[in-house]
Amino acid sequence: MDAPVLRRLCATGSKADTNIIGVFVDNPYSCSTDTFRKTYERPVNGCPLKAECGMSCFPRQLYAGIVIAAAALTASAQVPVPSAKFLPVTGGSAETRSVPFLTQANYLVDRGYTETEYLVSGKASVYDYVNNAARSPVVEVVRPDIPYTTRMIVRRPVDPHKFRGTVYFDVLNATRGYDGDIVWYYSRNMIMDQGAVYVGLTSKTNTVDFLRDRFGRPPYLPRNASRYSTLSMTYDGQVWDMLSQAAALLKDDANPDNPLAGFNVRRIILAGYSQSAGYVKTYINSFHRDAVLADGRPAFDGYFEGAGSFASKVPNPPTPSQEFNAINDPRNKIILPVPAPVMRFQTQTEITSFFGSRFTRQTEAESPLIRTYEMAGGVHVDARQIRIEAEQNLEELGLVSQWPDCTAEASNLPVEYVHSALLSRLDDWIASSRRPPASRLLSIVQNQSGQDVIETDADGNPVGGVRLPQLAVPTGVWSDASKNIWCLLNGSYVPFDAAELARRYPSRRDYLRKTFAAIVKVRRQGFLLRRNAWEIYADAYYSGIGSRR
Repeated sequence: MDAPVLRRLCATGSKADTNIIGVFVDNPYSCSTDTFRKTYERPVNGCPLKAECGMSCFPRQLYAGIVIAAAALTASAQVPVPSAKFLPVTGGSAETRSVPFLTQANYLVDRGYTETEYLVSGKASVYDYVNNAARSPVVEVVRPDIPYTTRMIVRRPVDPHKFRGTVYFDVLNATRGYDGDIVWYYSRNMIMDQGAVYVGLTSKTNTVDFLRDRFGRPPYLPRNASRYSTLSMTYDGQVWDMLSQAAALLKDDANPDNPLAGFNVRRIILAGYSQSAGYVKTYINSFHRDAVLADGRPAFDGYFEGAGSFASKVPNPPTPSQEFNAINDPRNKIILPVPAPVMRFQTQTEITSFFGSRFTRQTEAESPLIRTYEMAGGVHVDARQIRIEAEQNLEELGLVSQWPDCTAEASNLPVEYVHSALLSRLDDWIASSRRPPASRLLSIVQNQSGQDVIETDADGNPVGGVRLPQLAVPTGVWSDASKNIWCLLNGSYVPFDAAELARRYPSRRDYLRKTFAAIVKVRRQGFLLRRNAWEIYADAYYSGIGSRR
């Protein structure tokens, strides 16, 4: 395929090329008129391909058309569909009962949802960068077709007719050495209110090994240890094909192996929280464009990076300690042109700490398909998540969580509220092309030592970013607490004393009026869902603030 042919395929909305592309559609995104020229080199079936595309952005439909055309001309392979085997839930004694790790079945019943689990099996290749010295995102196969079996957990409406088309696909977090479904916990109510589906995939060798070799055995709570006996993942670098293939399965509506057969999945959003956000970055840069399904659709339709660091994942890490790209690597940003809507959510924790996410900020100024939202007062693991993780560890593993002795209580500002609202806006962006709000960044200044810090107001609360109503009507100070790494992740909340609260809010009516006005403002901005708005008002109503004592 020569450069002129690809240049014709890159022509923005050119009707003349309809016969070449086959599925060419008009650009639904209003890209800027200023164009840029970008040179790409990508091997196709071993042959170098080089072309320049002069345009301001690639909408996802347009890029899908380019990939389809390229596939037709070069006989590129489509994403293979893996097999899936249902894992039933069985009762019995503590030692013989067989239930999913991270089960939420009891919680789902009253919401009209159900939980199922599957073994997903296929062959995944391992990839590495073609030209790592040049910091190119292009990858090539270094170990082909290695068998794997992982597990997929699905939480869906009992009634398929209540499904509205969207799957939120979570790269299950592996930081603790076993799976964490953080995206679910920060957005579970929104997902069920929306009639969406949640899917979590075990995606790393250490978590696969934990389920196969350690789950249900001492020192953990007894379970049927054979439930996950066939799990197998040889290399962490298999994850990329595993993700693509799992998405292909979920979109293959007629496939009897598909856990969502008959649901007619229209959109899949790949999401990851904390270190899992690094997978999302690398997938966008190195795998999205080649992950094309049999019907021409991309495997994933949009991306959500939650509370990640500066770093993207290395496609084929040589050791567990070398799984992230270095801080100055340009592949830690989304490489332009952006192929699909990308939303980046950061809490205050990741901005100026060792996470260093301020170094990889990107907004719509670079691409109309990127938004970045930084949550004022939000922390990596808030008080709610601390409680949820403690309950989960006790119920699933029999572990009693030991939390550090920090100088103040953990931040009580719910990350869930902003996380849920943004995921919902991302879905709306993909489904209807309605643009989300402009990016919101925290204000960064330098302290006397020349270090980057988040600017604070007279109270000590952060300036800028996405601001929940609690920041407009403060009852205390939300900030980082850096006594140690765990305190840093949990942040801190120091309440105002009674005299200060009385000075600010002389009556209950005054406090509630201000709270309601702040709620309305944030709702109109698009950063707060109705459910959470009522929760905030209820908390204020029953707080006693402004009441005469």
